[in-house]
Amino acid sequence: MHNASRLFDIVGNHTYTRANNGCWVAGTLTAKARASDERAAAPYVSLARFDKLPGVRRVSAGCYTVTGPFAKTSPFVRYEFGLAPNAFEGTNTLTVAVTLDSGGRPVRFTASGRSASNVFAATETSAHYNKPVTITAP
Repeated sequence: MHNASRLFDIVGNHTYTRANNGCWVAGTLTAKARASDERAAAPYVSLARFDKLPGVRRVSAGCYTVTGPFAKTSPFVRYEFGLAPNAFEGTNTLTVAVTLDSGGRPVRFTASGRSASNVFAATETSAHYNKPVTITAP
């Protein structure tokens, strides 16, 4: 079994990435790359993409899910979690969910799937909407 985690932060025109418990690696962004990364990290953009998935159903107040064939759900999962297209080889079905807070803001996206040789589970969270923030580079 292989577990992996990744942290990705943008501070100004720099990225900071840390895989598992390794060291932080810094990178520089062009203006175009920064705009692209900011859009990809925007929870409302992700929510709009989720809403376009076929078969979205309400599970409970503020929780929506889709379980569907790999071909229909994987483009969203690849976009949301930044995964390569071959990350789901052998997976027939993926389950994707979004949780909204009481204000209707997306606070969690999850995805999971299983193949004969792999188990995939990912979670992305957003929090502290409209709260002051102090950003310090790692």
